[in-house]
Amino acid sequence: MSEDELIRQACEFFGWRRLGSDIRDALADDITELHERGTLTGGPDRINAG
Repeated sequence: MSEDELIRQACEFFGWRRLGSDIRDALADDITELHERGTLTGGPDRINAG
């Protein structure tokens, strides 16, 4: 799935009805960290579990 879809799915999972820039930025930072750890692979258009 794309990074945008992953962020939307995370919001839905946690029951957040709003996706403001603060939430999007925090989740994007988390995704970046998971990439650095090797937990996620791929780019913004296609993210996979590592």
